[in-house]
Formats: sequence, structure tokens, C-alpha cells
Amino acid sequence: MSAIILGFIVGIVFGLTGGGGGVLTAPFLIYGLDIPVHQSIGITLITLSFTAIVGLLKHSRSKKIDWHAGGVISAVGIIASWLGSRLNFYISDEILSLALAICLILISMMLWHNASYKSKEVVDNKRHYFKLCLIGIVAGFLNGLLGISGGVIVTTSLILFMSFSMRRAILVAMLVIAVNSTTSAFTHYYYLPNVISSTAIVFIASSMCGMVIASHFSNALPELFLKRGLAVVVFIIGMSMLVKYFLQNYI
Repeated sequence: MSAIILGFIVGIVFGLTGGGGGVLTAPFLIYGLDIPVHQSIGITLITLSFTAIVGLLKHSRSKKIDWHAGGVISAVGIIASWLGSRLNFYISDEILSLALAICLILISMMLWHNASYKSKEVVDNKRHYFKLCLIGIVAGFLNGLLGISGGVIVTTSLILFMSFSMRRAILVAMLVIAVNSTTSAFTHYYYLPNVISSTAIVFIASSMCGMVIASHFSNALPELFLKRGLAVVVFIIGMSMLVKYFLQNYI
């Protein structure tokens, strides 16, 4: 499929779910555009960085962004993201593909599980530094290692464990993605300078366009529909990657 179409789909999902598009980016690049795994992860991080920054700028005047929670998660996630990026270059494409497939399946289960979860408005998160730091470590490490934005992990964790509403959690996730993905992108570019190509530029540009358009409709769609729909898509992609891995390596 065209880089324009796939990038636009990623942007649409990102704008509607605040990071769900990051789960789809690497699989789209690997299996949709036949880009090698390591390069795909690098392009994913750059895409997430630009898309999240554009999203933040769009919402920067809003008072709904929890800068405190996002700042704590991002600060911890920077270190974890850098470590994940360094480790990425010592792992083979096959193992990275397997790890990515398993993570996608687990994330889809988390999404489906919390789809009907009734969250309250944010509690006083100053008392929950441990939870915020733990979320930052997990999301940041997976971001650097596998190119997973961590947006789904951040959003889901904030809803389940800290009583955030989905809309508020989405904005925090955008902030975390912008910081962590930018850090990881610089690391990947340093070790893999040829990560940028014309295909990557087209993909990144179309994803930003999709995100801007989708952000205008995010409040019009029910949360249950967004969560369940994304969970199904992520599960299908994860299972497809898992089946392809075993077919290539064991059959």
C-alpha cells in the first residue's frame, strides 16, 4: 500500500486515541512498505515525534493538559527510552518482530479490558509518584526498543490506576510520546543515519495530516467504540505478525 495511505491511517488513529497509531506504525512499515525492522522502528520514532508535537501545539492553549503527570512520566521515560534504543541494535530482526507481535497482542487485551472502564476525573497525582515513574519506565523502554509509542500503555495505565478520564489521559500520552520518541529518534538516527528516505518523509507528512483532521472528531465518537475498535485492529496485526514469524522460522 502507498506510504501516503498508511501514514494517513496512522495519523487518524493517533488523533482519535492519543497514541494508538504508534502501535500500528512499525507493522505498517515492515509489512506494508517492506522496510527492514530496524529502519522501520527508527522511522516510527520520528513519525511519532513529529505527530505528537503537532498534536501538543494544537492543544497547547487548553487547560486540560496535566503537565505535572506528563512531566514526571516523560522525565523517567527519557532514560528508559535511551536504554531501549541502545539495546535495539544488539537484537536481531527476527527477535524484534516476535517481541513486537507479543507486545501488540498484550496491548490489545489491555485495551479491550479497560474499554468499558468508567474512569473519574484525575485525582491528586502528586501522591502517586511511584505509579507515574513505573508507567514512564515501561512506556519509555518499549518506545526505544520496539518503536511502540507507549501512548496506549500510558493512556491505559492512567485510566486504570490513577482514575484519569480518557480525554485527559490522551493529552498526557501525547506529551510523553513527544518527549520519549524524540529522544529515541535522535539515538536511532545517530546509529542508523540512513533511516530517513523519501518514503519515510511521505509517511511522516501524511500521518501529521491525518492526526490534525482526526483531532477535530475525537470528541464526537464514543470512548467505547474507539477503545474496542483499536483493540481489535491491534490484536489482528499482532496475531498476523506472530503467525508469519512461526511460518518463516519453523515451517
